[in-house]
Amino acid sequence: MCARAGVGTGARVVDIGCGPVGALLELAEVTGPEGTVVGLDSSTDAVETARAIVSTRGLSNVSVIHGDIHTADPKTIASDGLFDAAHVRLVLAHQTDPVATLQRVMALLRPGGRILLFEAVEDPRYPMFDPPVPACQTARELVFAAMRHRGAGVDSARRLPRLCEEAGLRVLDARGGFSLTTPASELVETTRLLLLSARKAIAAFELATDAVVDALAEKLTAAQGREFGSVLGWLFVQLIAQAPEPQRE
Repeated sequence: MCARAGVGTGARVVDIGCGPVGALLELAEVTGPEGTVVGLDSSTDAVETARAIVSTRGLSNVSVIHGDIHTADPKTIASDGLFDAAHVRLVLAHQTDPVATLQRVMALLRPGGRILLFEAVEDPRYPMFDPPVPACQTARELVFAAMRHRGAGVDSARRLPRLCEEAGLRVLDARGGFSLTTPASELVETTRLLLLSARKAIAAFELATDAVVDALAEKLTAAQGREFGSVLGWLFVQLIAQAPEPQRE
């Protein structure tokens, strides 16, 4: 995505919702020692973990800021100047107003800067395993239902081009796909962790009991040791959009 967006050596990039490491290491490699990478996340634990990883790697041009994209002062995030690009992966699906989130991200970019978006499609049939793992689909159905109940934009992947246009961005490139190389055990474990992270919301909205969630988690743990003939990973959408540029007279 960076290559398609023209983001390379010397670029200034911000990783929104970077979590415990996000794309910080990859972005540091893409931008090189001359570039600057800033991670932003609202979780204190995630920020501390990311900072430790960055420090261990000796990446002096990478920093991690604790803050929420909706409330943090843009001048604090972009203290050394506006960014050439923003990396936003698996963030919009959790937002109640994805357009407002995109506009907050856009405020961090220089005119003509790029936003690199990656979102998973909310299709509970994927990842798809052969032989099937019914517990995976059930778990994802519960996670997506919990997200919808709390008003999150779980269908953001399907609406990415329109969301960008409504935010005032120009869509440069949009495509989708799925992975054929991710190990099955990793996909099953990711589903298990998503299920457990959503268990409070699942219970609060009376979508399933804790006992049901625990039973599903146990089935997912057991499935990680199975042999599969084929695996199709998450369906995803990648989109590159451009912030407005000054109009030429």
